[in-house]
Amino acid sequence: MVREARSCVKPILLIAAFALPWAIGQENKPEPLHWMLDGVRLTALNIQRDASRSDNPHLPVVYLKGNVEITKSFCVPAGGGTACKERMAVVRADEAEYHPDSGEIKPSGNVRVTFEESK
Repeated sequence: MVREARSCVKPILLIAAFALPWAIGQENKPEPLHWMLDGVRLTALNIQRDASRSDNPHLPVVYLKGNVEITKSFCVPAGGGTACKERMAVVRADEAEYHPDSGEIKPSGNVRVTFEESK
């Protein structure tokens, strides 16, 4: 009986020896959170809302932290007619504060603003 138990332990230890380095090497990266508010797309690792800081309690101030990306599409007149070209303003930052009642964005840290073609 003891001999049978020892023979089962060896393959288990062998499998563990091969699997352990692979399991330790796995990275657990947090997934970003996404939120849409009045056509503005907010993406960050952490999103919190605070209605006490807003003039309108139905539109709370939004605090974003970690790989922040705020995207807003807008129309640029194309030619002389009423046609327009869809563009996107993208604000990327380490942290940001977004006021949906006024549309104000207060980015901080490493901040980049780009204007891109709509996808």
